[in-house]
Amino acid sequence: MRSITLSFILLLLFFDVKGQLQQDSCSASEVKFMDYLVSNRLFDDAILLSKTIRISDYPNSDSILYLKGWSHYNLKQLDMAASSFLKVNNNPHTFLKSKFFAAYCLAHDGNVESANRILTTLALTEPLMSELRSTQLAGYSLLQGDLDSFEHYSSSFTNSYYAFAENQATLNSIYSDIVTFKKKSPLLAGILSAVVPGAGKAYAGKYGSGVSNFFTVGILGAITYESYAKGGISNPKTIIFASLFSIAYSACIYGSIYSVKAYRDEFKQQVDQRILFHIHIPLRNVFN
Repeated sequence: MRSITLSFILLLLFFDVKGQLQQDSCSASEVKFMDYLVSNRLFDDAILLSKTIRISDYPNSDSILYLKGWSHYNLKQLDMAASSFLKVNNNPHTFLKSKFFAAYCLAHDGNVESANRILTTLALTEPLMSELRSTQLAGYSLLQGDLDSFEHYSSSFTNSYYAFAENQATLNSIYSDIVTFKKKSPLLAGILSAVVPGAGKAYAGKYGSGVSNFFTVGILGAITYESYAKGGISNPKTIIFASLFSIAYSACIYGSIYSVKAYRDEFKQQVDQRILFHIHIPLRNVFN
């Protein structure tokens, strides 16, 4: 009886070891094939393959997660890319790249605080990586409008790394643009257009629209006055043109206020795009 039990245990161990070896072999082959798909820019196929793999069962899970994240990143599916990148924890060849790109993906999608946490908690000893982190954090500071933090991080720029020295210079230039940007006042724009129709839009930099508003409101005002002078306030023409004048005048004031807000938003959007571009290029230069 004892010999039968021992034989049964040995048989179970044999199949367990055999199954583990097959699993490891399968994992290695799947990672290799997934890497082939990514190398050939077949990102949709790579993601499809990753969905068939039960990652928790594989010793090469970091490689699979990295390749999955890289595929999502190249397909501009940045939220899913960040999710996969953040799960890479043990592979020394892809760990830092995954964390830096996860942070970038989050920052690009507006989650700058999470991006900051990812990079600030990294333990970095290599000077190149430390300065790359400072470059990224300086960019994140600009995205948040935190100029003091930008000054802190940019103070460590050495401009000695060809991979991102030019981008550091551009970030400094963007910082200067933000500091010197004239925000302008929506209230003042409204008041100016109330006094002189279209003046508020000219103040917001919309000179053509300002001139157009001036003539439109002016002409309607002149016609309204002429109708009033000839037929009085109860004249149907006076009522119609007075209504049109009131609408155009009010729209001119509101439009001037909106133009200043649009002016600010347009500047912010352009600046953010420049920042994201100049923190993205260093990552591609360093890690590719």
